[in-house]
This record gives sequence, structure tokens and C-alpha cells, in this order.
Amino acid sequence: MKNKLIITISILFAFTIISTGQPAKVKKGEKFYDYYSYSKSIEKYEEISDKTPEMKRQLADSYFRIGEYKNSEKYYAEIVNSEDKTAEDIYNYAYVLAINEKYEESEKWMQKYNSMEPSDTRGKLYVENKGFFKELQKDKGNFTIKNLEMNSADEDFGASYFKNQVVFTYYGASNPVHPK
Repeated sequence: MKNKLIITISILFAFTIISTGQPAKVKKGEKFYDYYSYSKSIEKYEEISDKTPEMKRQLADSYFRIGEYKNSEKYYAEIVNSEDKTAEDIYNYAYVLAINEKYEESEKWMQKYNSMEPSDTRGKLYVENKGFFKELQKDKGNFTIKNLEMNSADEDFGASYFKNQVVFTYYGASNPVHPK
């Protein structure tokens, strides 16, 4: 009898810890997302087992913004195949499909978006110019890209305006520059 009581209390305690942890992760995920800290937002949201449609939207957007388009597509697919989808979800899904080179599927979803939002020029242009993304991927030979000898493997510099002047910021370990 005593063992059953200990086991029951242990199980209840474990459920209490798990249930109180979820809302904290949601709040942290939302906070990181609101502050554009997409990688950290993804970490928190991925720890949550029962994701709401809004969490999935933020996950899809976060993955998109850090360039993980396959994961972005996965969450947008879940959203657009649910009752909670919006026209914007469909547009975003169509767009990420095009990035992932799934052109025919992208066009199908963009057609759905265009029928939901016929006044939105994004949908109109996409539907009127079918095959546009695929055409962009073709090398037309107009440009030649080559690496210059002055380039290094590091991120060398960036320019910015500061107090009516142009300021250069150097970053790189292989060729340090020290100001005079």
C-alpha cells in the first residue's frame, strides 16, 4: 500500500513538472520570436509536444528566416492542411515550396491563394507568370562569378555610416588589421 502511494505521488509530481514546464517554454519561445532570436525560438518551440497553430506559424517563419527551408515547408504544410489556415499561410507555403524547387506544387498553392485573395498583386503576378521561379534558376550566361585574390575565407569587412562618415568594420582572424 505504501509503495502504491509513493508511486502515485511520484507520477503526479512528474506530471506537475511537465505541465508547468510547457507554458514557460511557450512564453520563452514567443519572447525569442518577438526579439527576432529565431534559433532560440525554434529551440523552445521544438521542445513542446502539443504545438498550437500559432506556434507552428512562428516555427515555420523562424526556420524560413534562418534559411532552413525544408523545416519551414514541413510546418507550413501542417498549417495549410488544417482548419486554422489563413490566406497568408497558403502564400508562405507556396513561396517556400518554390524555394525548395517544388514548382508545380507551389503553383497549385499559389492558385489557391490567388482565389482567396484576388486583389493581392503577389498572387496575381505569380499566377500570371507561371514558371517564373524555375526560369530564374537557369543560368543564362549573363554573369561570371569569380573569387578575387583579395578575398579570404573570413568575413572581411562591412561598411556603415556613422556621424556623417563611412566606417569600416573588419572581421577576420587570418589577416588582422590594427588601426593607427
